[in-house]
Amino acid sequence: MIKKYSASFVQMLPLLLGTYFTIVIDETVTTLSLPQIQKELNLTPEVTQWFASIYYIANAAFAVPMTHIGDIFGYRRCLQMFFLIACVTQLSTYFLKNFIVMLVFRFVTGIAYSGANSTRNALVMQLPAKQSTEKYVFNTTIINSFLSIILPIMGSSIVTYGNWRIIYLVAASCSFLMFLSCFMYENFKLELIEAKSENEENNMLLEVEQKQYKFDIWGMIVIAVAMATFCLSFTLMSNKQYMYFGISFGVSIVSFVGLYFVEKHAVCPILPALIFKRPTALVLYLNGQLFFLTTAFNWLVPQILNKQNRNSMFAGIMTGIQALFCMMAAVITPQIRKKVTSRLIILVSFVFVLIGFAVMCIIMKNSYALAATYILTFYFFGVQIQLLYVFMMLAVPPELSSTMAGMPTCSRTIGQSISLCLYSAIQSIVEKNVGFYFSYQVVLIIMSVFAIFGLFLSWLLGTPKKEEGLIGSGKHIE
Repeated sequence: MIKKYSASFVQMLPLLLGTYFTIVIDETVTTLSLPQIQKELNLTPEVTQWFASIYYIANAAFAVPMTHIGDIFGYRRCLQMFFLIACVTQLSTYFLKNFIVMLVFRFVTGIAYSGANSTRNALVMQLPAKQSTEKYVFNTTIINSFLSIILPIMGSSIVTYGNWRIIYLVAASCSFLMFLSCFMYENFKLELIEAKSENEENNMLLEVEQKQYKFDIWGMIVIAVAMATFCLSFTLMSNKQYMYFGISFGVSIVSFVGLYFVEKHAVCPILPALIFKRPTALVLYLNGQLFFLTTAFNWLVPQILNKQNRNSMFAGIMTGIQALFCMMAAVITPQIRKKVTSRLIILVSFVFVLIGFAVMCIIMKNSYALAATYILTFYFFGVQIQLLYVFMMLAVPPELSSTMAGMPTCSRTIGQSISLCLYSAIQSIVEKNVGFYFSYQVVLIIMSVFAIFGLFLSWLLGTPKKEEGLIGSGKHIE
């Protein structure tokens, strides 16, 4: 049995490959399948996107609390539980015909995969020897990028030549295999005696986690209500139900304010105070914004290609090539990072993303030019994914991994859930009043505004002490 702080990278491969494959095949094909789901169930685009959004809302609400369950009962045991739940819900989704019931099962799947992702992050930080942690985190992003090459092609082939429901049989099978493969790892928990840190604040946090485990049920409920009502408000706005839009948006604002007070008094908050300190808060925001942009990008391009009568295979091949470029970014970026600071790399990547958005507005009606621009722009998104993930995972010592393990998933899925609702609502309103292509140009312009804001924030990240002396170094941060 593989024990804590003793695993080689090869011994961790089943955990890294299997978890990512299982989760991403589900997420990728769901996005690709939205046009077919809309047609099969006779839905509007604004309603259909909830099949993906409800999953992301569950991810955002449960990412951090689910990691703390691993602290109590053991990470391996909890990871197995999450995969078993996902197996059941995915198998059920294959047979369901009622859209409302399908949404309920997607929500539960989102909870399960949220826990699986967060628990995997905790294991990645605690299974290898401490001196190998950073190297393993970088290698994890390379593996993720490699799998992202084949998964879109595999998924689009199933959608094009079979039926979108088949993918849930595949995902359910993968979830069950992951349940079995986890038996090879030790079921360790957070132990205070092994987790002493030189930082007094970290030791205080560890004592709270060890002695006063309390599941942040209220924080989880409030953030779920806030996210759901916020996203719902844009769907209502796109359908011109302005009174309900105002009510829903008002509830979301009240919920976000209430979340502050709930978290302020929680023993183990879903949003711990640690994450609001610079640079962690900036990194988490940039990570959320990154997926706020990439989710819209991944939704926008297939919709345009579908309008141009390009089948799912075309979109799948395009997405596979895009993943190849992301893998190149994962391999090349660590080499550039030896000479250039992370914040300067992120800043420059934002510049190229903005150029990509501008070009896409001009060449949108040409399918091949659109696909090429999409692929090249995603290379620079891949650079950001690589650096921000490493920033987050190494923001605290390995002993505190459970504190941060859920935050990449939480910030990512908050960005994803807001993105799908916001942009689909804006696109629908503009298309109804102006035209199809102009509506997507408006979406790209709005995305550009957020990218400019991200460019500014990336400069405020500061320079880690170990990056002093590199190109672009400035005031260092601890």
